[in-house]
Amino acid sequence: MTIKEIVDSESKNKGYIILHMEGMFWKAYERSAYLFARDVKPFKVTKRFVKAVQQEIVYLGFPNDALAGYVDEKQIVSSEDKMICFGKSITVDSKGDKNSNSVTSGNVSCFPLVIENYEKWKYGISVSATAERKSSDNISVANVSNNEFDVLQRLKNIRVETVTPMDCVQLIVSLQKDLDGCL
Repeated sequence: MTIKEIVDSESKNKGYIILHMEGMFWKAYERSAYLFARDVKPFKVTKRFVKAVQQEIVYLGFPNDALAGYVDEKQIVSSEDKMICFGKSITVDSKGDKNSNSVTSGNVSCFPLVIENYEKWKYGISVSATAERKSSDNISVANVSNNEFDVLQRLKNIRVETVTPMDCVQLIVSLQKDLDGCL
């Protein structure tokens, strides 16, 4: 799923936590991140501006190995390739009331969580400094000398996967010489 598709689905989220597998990590975005941090485990949430959707998004993540510690199989409403959706599981007896929004399997019903104060919570999270730096693909020339700008351009254009370790060391020495005048 693209980030645009994730943000679109989160805007329609009615109270389930949706986790997306990205590499070796499960990530929750927007409302799912809010519900996870509020009702499952109070993880640190990251907020950053994403150009693809032209808005700030919030997300959290944890390693795949930790999933079983946070999500009981009885809570899972749906599970697809690289995506899990779950809610709050409640055991009900045969006489128990069933909510029209619940998903029932045997004697366990899974109810959506109540989303309240999400916007206030999201507004209260500050954009991380590293995320702000990552969101800019262009080098800003404000307060940067020509020498520094050239070094930044060379650094931006190098592809580490295409050079040897010795070439990387030589590049660093060359960049330091350009910045300091000489070594």
